[in-house]
Amino acid sequence: MKAKWRYAVYLLLFLLMPKLCVHATDEQAEEVQEEAAVDDSTDDADNGADDGSDDAGGEQQEELLIAEEPEEEEPYVFEGEEGNTVLLGERRIPLKAVKLNLSGMNLSGYNVDALFSRMPNLKYVEMIGCGLGNDEYAKLQDDHPGIRILWEIRYATRVLRTDAVGWSTFRGMHGPMDLPMSDAETKYLKYCRDLICVDLGHNYIRDISFVQYMPNLQIFIAVDNGGLWDLSVLKYCPKLRYIEIFVNRVSDLSVFRYLHQLEDVNISYNPIRSNEYLKDLPNLQKLWLEATLIPGDQVQELRELYPGVPVVNVGSGSVDQGWRSGSHYVGMRDLVWKNVTNDVYH
Repeated sequence: MKAKWRYAVYLLLFLLMPKLCVHATDEQAEEVQEEAAVDDSTDDADNGADDGSDDAGGEQQEELLIAEEPEEEEPYVFEGEEGNTVLLGERRIPLKAVKLNLSGMNLSGYNVDALFSRMPNLKYVEMIGCGLGNDEYAKLQDDHPGIRILWEIRYATRVLRTDAVGWSTFRGMHGPMDLPMSDAETKYLKYCRDLICVDLGHNYIRDISFVQYMPNLQIFIAVDNGGLWDLSVLKYCPKLRYIEIFVNRVSDLSVFRYLHQLEDVNISYNPIRSNEYLKDLPNLQKLWLEATLIPGDQVQELRELYPGVPVVNVGSGSVDQGWRSGSHYVGMRDLVWKNVTNDVYH
């Protein structure tokens, strides 16, 4: 009897199971349809915003997207424009100025290039201690060739103003830690157009192309520079009067054809084999040829060609027998140590 009752219960459950499953499935389907309806409503709102509708939700979403985009910062130039002047920091700059002194102002955060571009009459600017690096000053000068910019070139412990008339890399002159200069450090010398004397002795400088920008150069010293051999660029310095290049590898003096103002010539300790380019120096006052390869008969020819001029080809050093004596050497030291012209070199 119990087995029959258990069988009847099982049969009833079996008959009712499909209806229960179908009922549960219908409820789940209704929930899915309701969620899909919500999603469709959201999509319609988004599509309406894309179509230019006035839907508030779409506008809010678009505003949020715009707010997330970073704004580009424009370089600060100047502010407070008033008539023909602009305010640069706390200084009012006249746009029609011909000369301008900005020394002492920290201009590292300003677009000075844009300011100069708005000053058509500007010819001269002093910029000593303005917080810029050598490359920044140099770029300003390159971008504005019609403006003469005065700035300080800095080489480790050395400082060279672009309006200097004399400069030397002599050890100890600029500080106790002076180090030899190399070709890579000379690129800024081209901006020193007023140099009358440049002394680059005892360095590692072989490229002297910067002298072509020094039309007033009268004294050129490049002794013991680790093998300087090419002097051809000196043809751009027709005012050259004093040349001291001993202990190098110079063998070609053909550039002397352009240097008829030469007075003091020291080419000792160079592999020079001929006096060919030493015979047409009408202003010659000293000629040092120690330890060159010029034959003795050609040395004698030079002595006969320049009577009264000391022609030294034998000695115990490059500057012995009075090379560094007389008014020319004293005048040269004034240019270097005092940075002033004098009666000899001006």
